[in-house]
Amino acid sequence: MIAVRDDDAVVAWTVLMGLGLVLVIVASLGAALRGWDTAHHPRRPALTRAAAAAALGLGLFVLGLWRA
Repeated sequence: MIAVRDDDAVVAWTVLMGLGLVLVIVASLGAALRGWDTAHHPRRPALTRAAAAAALGLGLFVLGLWRA
């Protein structure tokens, strides 16, 4: 009997993990650059969007890490 390897699935999950990491980094930069005004007051809509994007990115990263 010959063992069959399926490397395509591992690559796909690894790519998903990388995309999740990129999304977390971009969301963090977005929060740092657009989350506060010139008087250093927080902008709630921008910070809420950045937090949601970071949470989604973290979820994708963990899912990719778990499945890869």
